[in-house]
Amino acid sequence: SIPFLGYPIGFVKTLPGLIIIIVIPSTIIIYEELKKLKKEWNKSKSEKKKQAVKSQKNESEKNKKPSNRFVYSYKNKKIKVIKSLSILLMMAGISVYTTNAFFMDYETGKGSFSAGSWCSIVINEVYYHVDDEHGLDGEDLNGAMEKGNQNNRPDEWLEVYNGCDYDISLKNWTLTDNEGVFVIHPNKSVPAYGYGLISKTASTWTRFWGFRPGLGNLDGIKIIEVGEDGKPIYQIYDNAGDYIILKNQLGEIVDQMNYGNNTDIWDPAAVGVPAGHSLARNPVAFDRNLASDFVDNCSPTPGYPEVTTGTDCL
Repeated sequence: SIPFLGYPIGFVKTLPGLIIIIVIPSTIIIYEELKKLKKEWNKSKSEKKKQAVKSQKNESEKNKKPSNRFVYSYKNKKIKVIKSLSILLMMAGISVYTTNAFFMDYETGKGSFSAGSWCSIVINEVYYHVDDEHGLDGEDLNGAMEKGNQNNRPDEWLEVYNGCDYDISLKNWTLTDNEGVFVIHPNKSVPAYGYGLISKTASTWTRFWGFRPGLGNLDGIKIIEVGEDGKPIYQIYDNAGDYIILKNQLGEIVDQMNYGNNTDIWDPAAVGVPAGHSLARNPVAFDRNLASDFVDNCSPTPGYPEVTTGTDCL
């Protein structure tokens, strides 16, 4: 792990980074090559003129050549150094733009360069439009509580992924949406290269998703309830559109997203999904900070990397 190395890597993914790391070095290389071609052309013309000069002038010119050669050699070395640096910067920039590893907060290979320098917790899957098979839903497409759910106990959930090689506690982290701010009170940690499933209580998972009683840490999965002293807080993500902001205990934004008709973060937002579907990053933890990082997952898989899209949904 190299502290702060992720910042320059992230900067390269921006437009200013593209200009500084690729466009400017490329311009320098092209400019120096044009200068070199012009110099060679002038040198060729000069050589033709020298052939017509008398022998005594040639002799005089020889006395000046050592000094001229030194100056030319010095300038040439400077040009080579500038070109070499420009080429290195350009190659580094191109590698960032052509390698998925640098686009992602998480890379499958735990020992990879990008994984070591750019680990993070990300919002990985959102199940906001609950179907009858998987519990109670929150607000409907019109922002009203759905029929049969007057007690405000929806079974919506959020999956986060930890792309770091160490566990991260979510105690006192917050989730913000257009309903308010929800504090995660339990001192539970998301396992390294594992998942945290955030819901009202563990009952969502035992009743509707096949998790066995006792739960705990199941193969890199940690169940994290939103609430305090056994009193659950019910997350309600609007079916028509909403935003989700995940902040750490210092109040710093760790990750955020929005979907449907909400445009508070991205405009346009991630696509809305029908009942029973989820929004999931594809592949796991793929994070370019774009709405298109999320896809319609017709077969939600909390705690696992599988994503089902397109014709596979039929």
